[in-house]
Amino acid sequence: MLSLELTDPGFDASVLCEFRQRLLEGKADQLILQPLLDLALAHGWLKARGKQRTDSTHVLGAIRALHRLETVGETMRATLNVLATVAPEWLRTHVSPEWVDRYEKRFEGYRLPKGKAERQQYAEVIGADGFQLLAAIDSETAPSWLREVPMVQVLRQVWVQQYYAPDGPVRWRNEEDRPRSRLTNTLPL
Repeated sequence: MLSLELTDPGFDASVLCEFRQRLLEGKADQLILQPLLDLALAHGWLKARGKQRTDSTHVLGAIRALHRLETVGETMRATLNVLATVAPEWLRTHVSPEWVDRYEKRFEGYRLPKGKAERQQYAEVIGADGFQLLAAIDSETAPSWLREVPMVQVLRQVWVQQYYAPDGPVRWRNEEDRPRSRLTNTLPL
């Protein structure tokens, strides 16, 4: 995106602090902030005349929630794409018709539900799809080599990290009972 070499050392973080200070001293902060606020208002991300939180913990929490949802959606999509390449006939007999609509596009460009309850419900739909796919892969009628496909193993690992065991209804894990970040799968998909 920035067209930098992979070995580029990046930049010193103090440069951002110096840039911020120059913006404040030149009173240019509003020149940058106001267009961003106008854009956010136009997209419905902010409410007119409403109180807006500016603390980063709230923003980071919202980003983390969306990232989790994108991660499970992209993991499912990537697994289906790999299976379509290595076992197209098997997949054709095990894929639900609604999966085509749900997983044909990348989740980064997909419009995710806005409300917390709607996002959780959507995450649980994705979870149920993943458990259904894993059950088909683990069945005795499926070729045993499917279980060894690396992306299937990633799907299994991500589902353990993001969902409760599939003994009952699918449940999205709470933030508190998810594995610590150093143990979670962070593979770029």
